[in-house]
Amino acid sequence: MSDRLFAGIEARYLSSRLTLKGKSAGDYFVTNLTLFSQYIVSSTEVSASLYNLFDERYGDPGSEEHVQDTIRQDGRTFMLRLKYAF
Repeated sequence: MSDRLFAGIEARYLSSRLTLKGKSAGDYFVTNLTLFSQYIVSSTEVSASLYNLFDERYGDPGSEEHVQDTIRQDGRTFMLRLKYAF
């Protein structure tokens, strides 16, 4: 297998929405990046992902059971995954 490193990018845009209180939860654009490698070491897969790559600050409208009108979402986060098959 000659191709051992792959990259993927995801971009999401969501327009503004009204909250239950009639205010606006602003629009946002979020980008995620993943690097994936398989078989660098026999039977091993490794991936590393950065979610919300540009650390966009945004919130989604809460529902009736929430105290908050908008729920703030996570900033930049990182996930590392290692898979070994035997």
